[in-house]
Amino acid sequence: MHSSCQFPPRPGSEAPEYDFEVRSLRWLGIALGVVLALFLVVRGIVELFTIAYTQPASYQQDWGGPHLAGVLAVHTGPAVVVVMGIVYWVHWRKRNTDG
Repeated sequence: MHSSCQFPPRPGSEAPEYDFEVRSLRWLGIALGVVLALFLVVRGIVELFTIAYTQPASYQQDWGGPHLAGVLAVHTGPAVVVVMGIVYWVHWRKRNTDG
């Protein structure tokens, strides 16, 4: 009786096409993430300058309304999260590459 046992491929022995596909998808994901992060940060900054703070009627119907705190949380909160993530990533990267 012949037993056929297949082992997983060794690292580095994958087909070049597979490696290209993985790298392409990774860069596509990074590019889409950068575009999304830029959009959220720019949107958060623009919201800070375009909102009429003294006129609640101007932002009551916005997402997060009718209160100013909710509007700012919804529109600038994602920008804050993105900036905090970038600061953390830069700090982590610097700490791990300095050795």
